[in-house]
Amino acid sequence: MAEQEKIDFIKHIIKHKSEINFINELDDYLKNKNNFFTKFDWWFFSKVDETLDEVYIPYYNPKTNKIDKFKPDFIFWLKRVIITQYYLLIQKELSIQMLIEK
Repeated sequence: MAEQEKIDFIKHIIKHKSEINFINELDDYLKNKNNFFTKFDWWFFSKVDETLDEVYIPYYNPKTNKIDKFKPDFIFWLKRVIITQYYLLIQKELSIQMLIEK
């Protein structure tokens, strides 16, 4: 894949200024020797592509009195010995971080 194709692909997925800021801040944070992620055997994260991915958690929205879809911007997978943790991170309108332990 050519460099311009990679840039176009990333721009298709990461569109909002807050998402770009998050990626840049994460990159800076990871340069710290004792960052949070060093506690894990491995970790990954991905950006949810709103045009392709159907990732959501149903929740009750009292404003509309309906079940709505909570759509995260990023998903983190973290593995430490036996515990796997999943983080769903929202960057847009809501400032919600959700943790599900398995």
